[in-house]
Amino acid sequence: MTRGTVTYGGRGQAGCEVRLCDLDAGRVVAHAVSGGDGGFEIDADLPPRPLVVARCVDQAIGLAGGEPTPGLPLDLDVATGGPLWDVRVEIEGADEVPPGLRLVLDPIEVHHAPPVWLAATRAPVDGVTTGGFTARPLTQTPTVVALQSGVWRLAAQRIVAMAANAPGMEPEPSWITDQAWVDGAEVEVVDRAVTVDVDRPRHVVLRVTAVS
Repeated sequence: MTRGTVTYGGRGQAGCEVRLCDLDAGRVVAHAVSGGDGGFEIDADLPPRPLVVARCVDQAIGLAGGEPTPGLPLDLDVATGGPLWDVRVEIEGADEVPPGLRLVLDPIEVHHAPPVWLAATRAPVDGVTTGGFTARPLTQTPTVVALQSGVWRLAAQRIVAMAANAPGMEPEPSWITDQAWVDGAEVEVVDRAVTVDVDRPRHVVLRVTAVS
């Protein structure tokens, strides 16, 4: 059994997926999700070379990792993966932000964390599906997220499946990002997302457009 807490700035981080990895076998042994106080328990024996990695998605968004010691609690502080920076996100292109519009966040690289940490969060695990690292709801009010120093993909989107439209009703459009600016400079949108090097506080403006 591996017990511990995911923290940032002394505060427990809830809803974080915590994975126990076997470095020799290159696989995830078991996983758990941190509770409201950041605490977690992973019911599995430690492999010879263990690593515990948390995908942190509460107040702080990023990675935390550490090597567990049998019988001792493990403190996974998000700061171990590098500093966090505020990223302010605003939406343009619609008179009102469409209901259900979400900011999807996915790290390409975390500047100060070992690459194996990010790889561990992407390894397939039975019963776990992810659509991006995490997401936040978007409203008319600018959204501020604390992202770990690294290169991140950001996208504002609302994808409506055709099956969600009842017969005889006007189809609901999906919304995607089609233009973006970072700190006032226009940047390229690739595959409906923008890549941002979060090495300091950033201001991101995403323009969305409706598509059928």
